[in-house]
Amino acid sequence: MARSPEVDAAVGEAPTAQEQLDVKRIELQQATAALEAAELAYDIPRTIELQNTVAVLRQFIARLEAAAAVEAATAAQQEAGSLREKLRQGYAEA
Repeated sequence: MARSPEVDAAVGEAPTAQEQLDVKRIELQQATAALEAAELAYDIPRTIELQNTVAVLRQFIARLEAAAAVEAATAAQQEAGSLREKLRQGYAEA
């Protein structure tokens, strides 16, 4: 079943891997700072919680870095194809 234009407009485009990566890197910085504060306060439950959060964010970042690299390579290939087509048309006209 095809989605309606209204649904597409309401949902919008999904964020790219690079955009998600940027968000997760910020979250990692925030979690790392909070972890340091929890360790300084000797807050064991919060320290354990934040250690887990930091570990999971690092895993997410590793996956997103790979996905962002694939996206960038795909975009570069598409751009190269467009440039190749423009050159071909230019040579055909000359």
